[in-house]
Amino acid sequence: MRIERGSVEKQYAWMYGSIIKFSPAGGAVWFPRDSANDAYAFEGEPTLPAEMPTVMVQTGYGEQGKIKPAELQGARWFRYGCSYILDMHPATSWRCHCTSTDFDVDGFGRCFYTDQGRFCVVVLDGAGNEIARFGSYGNQDACGEESFVLDPAGKFLRPRKADDPADLPRPLAGPDVPFNLFTGLAVTGGHVYVADGGHRRVVRLEKTYAAAAVCEVR
Repeated sequence: MRIERGSVEKQYAWMYGSIIKFSPAGGAVWFPRDSANDAYAFEGEPTLPAEMPTVMVQTGYGEQGKIKPAELQGARWFRYGCSYILDMHPATSWRCHCTSTDFDVDGFGRCFYTDQGRFCVVVLDGAGNEIARFGSYGNQDACGEESFVLDPAGKFLRPRKADDPADLPRPLAGPDVPFNLFTGLAVTGGHVYVADGGHRRVVRLEKTYAAAAVCEVR
């Protein structure tokens, strides 16, 4: 696969990457040294068990981050689609990491990561399967139930008043979870925190479930 420098495909190749889950035994991504500028070159001898499973994958490395084959060893699973990330590999680009984002894992082993191209957060189970996705593109004024209403007399936007009719239009109410430019993500036991650089805010979302049960501990 050849991606032309400066093309739309090239920009996506720069901004997207994969999440890899290794076992405690470890693992690696093996690829040949591409040039003298290759800062990731490994000159030693691999110490991973020879019987550790290996699969062929596509990676972007070396001169101009061209897409080339590599070997992924010891992975329990891997998932492409995490973004926004940037590679400061000397042979590729000296771009800044200030606009890159993060992924996180909660106490149940579920992985949360951002997908900039689709303006959403994706949730994977412990085996790497997608189980949920939330968020979509929206501007800073979209605040759901707290969005401004359209004043019936002056036809301007204002905060809702206690005596306003329940059906007063809220032009900027949707989407429910608007995102613009991901710059960070963190997960706790009950919440997901997403840093949105485009909207200049951190969004806190509460984890909810379709079903819940409480049992007595004895």
